[in-house]
Amino acid sequence: MEDACKDMVDKAPPHRFLLMWCTDGLEVLCDITAESQNRMWDALRGEKTQSRMPNLMHLELRARYNSQRFYEIYIIDVDAEVTEQDLREMFEQDPQTAADLIRKRGTCIFGEPRGRQRVVIN
Repeated sequence: MEDACKDMVDKAPPHRFLLMWCTDGLEVLCDITAESQNRMWDALRGEKTQSRMPNLMHLELRARYNSQRFYEIYIIDVDAEVTEQDLREMFEQDPQTAADLIRKRGTCIFGEPRGRQRVVIN
């Protein structure tokens, strides 16, 4: 039991990201963890918080009314060592694998993967 507790203390908390992509590629990548930490520090200093994160409702509206682009919005928790730049590079190098990995491990906020469409010829 003591070893399990020690592992939990030694392990850094996960890093959370918001991602939005469509058929044209990655469009939004926000570091939610860093944003919440910045808000906390601003509040502790007594400063007014200025959000650098896009409004989720606006992202959903964009996705809903541009359905021809097949938008997907996900939130994913990753190891603390993974950075925003790492995720950007992953999308640049192999976008399909990146999208599949995020679909598998992330939480879908909007959209669904575009399936293979079946064409029936009479």
